[in-house]
Amino acid sequence: MRKPICATALALDGLRVIGSLVLAPMNPAGDSDPSKDERWPTIKGSLELAGATVHRFVDGPRAWPEQEIKGANGKKLRAVITLDGFCYDRFGGQGLSAAARCAWLLRQPHEELTQDFRPHPWEQLIKVLREMGHEDDAKAVAVEKQRARRRARWGAYGRDFIRKLRHWWGWLILPFSLVFLLFSWAGLLLQWLFLDVLLGGGYAKIRPLLLFAVLLFGCALYYDWAARQGGLAPSNPVLFNNAEVRAACAGTAIAPDIAVPIDWYRCKRVPAEFNQFRPLVFSLDQMIPFVQLGQMWVWQATTTEIAIEPWGMGVVTLPAWTTQVVTWSQGIGSMLLYLLIAAILGGVIKRE
Repeated sequence: MRKPICATALALDGLRVIGSLVLAPMNPAGDSDPSKDERWPTIKGSLELAGATVHRFVDGPRAWPEQEIKGANGKKLRAVITLDGFCYDRFGGQGLSAAARCAWLLRQPHEELTQDFRPHPWEQLIKVLREMGHEDDAKAVAVEKQRARRRARWGAYGRDFIRKLRHWWGWLILPFSLVFLLFSWAGLLLQWLFLDVLLGGGYAKIRPLLLFAVLLFGCALYYDWAARQGGLAPSNPVLFNNAEVRAACAGTAIAPDIAVPIDWYRCKRVPAEFNQFRPLVFSLDQMIPFVQLGQMWVWQATTTEIAIEPWGMGVVTLPAWTTQVVTWSQGIGSMLLYLLIAAILGGVIKRE
C-alpha cells in the first residue's frame, strides 16, 4: 500500500513572481553541490508550486522536500511536489541533468502520474530546456514523458478492469473485458517495443539503420548455415530435378536421390546456367522492395532440419520449417521497419 501524503510545508501555489524564485543557493559556497550547503533549510513536508508563475526558477536537491517524513504517530509519510500549472521561463543557478529533472517530475503526487496523468509539467520542462539550448536534455525528458504516460495508461486499463468486477454486470462481460485488457496491454507493449526500443522515442535517427544492418547480416549468417545443409535450393523444378546439375553440385558421378539434401551453396562444378547462391545478396533481396537482385526468385527455402553449433555450446537441431519462417519474418520485419521510418518522416509518429 502506498504511503499517505504528508501536509504541505511550503505553499507557493498561485504565486506570481516577476523576477526570480530562489529555493536553493545560486552559487553554493565551497562544494558545487547545492544539497551540501548547510545554510539553506530542509523542507520537511510537501511543496506546492501548482499554478505559480515565475520568470526564473532556481532550485536544486536542497529545495526538494525529503522523500519521507515521519509523522506524529511514527508512521512514514510521502512528501510530494505539485507542479501542474507551474510556469517558468528559465532555470538559474547550478544546472541539473535531465535525469535529475526527471526525478524532480516524478516527485509529483502519485495520482497525477497515474490515474490523472498531468502532461503540463513535462511539456513545460521540455519547452524551457529547448529555449535554453539544452536540446539533448529536452529529448531525454520527452522520451521519459512517453514512458510515464504509457505507465499511466497501463495502470488505468487494469483499474478499469477491476472496477467493472465490482458490479454484477461486470462478471457477465468478463470474457470481453479480459480480451480488451489483454489487447490494450499488448498495444502498449508494442508501443514500447517500436517507439521506445526500436526508435528511441523518434529521436534515434541511426537506430533504424542499425536494426536494418542487424536484420540483414543476421539473416545472411543463418542462410549461410542453412544453404550448406540443403536448407535452400533452386526454385526452378527443372533445375532442381536435373540429374546432371545435381551430380555436378554434389561432386559425384551419379546424381544423389531427390530426398538427399545437396549443398547447393558450394557446387563442385557450377553449370553455366546456374545462378550460384550468395547469402548476403539473398538476404538483401528479401529486404529491398521493388528491386530484384536475382536471388529471391531463383532460390527458395526447403523443409530441411538445420544443425547449428552456437559458440561451441553443442549442436542444436532446428525444426524443418525454420528456414521458411526466417524468410517470412525477415520480409515482414523489414516492411515494418520501412513503415516506422516513413511514419516518423511523414509526421504520423510525432516527437515531443
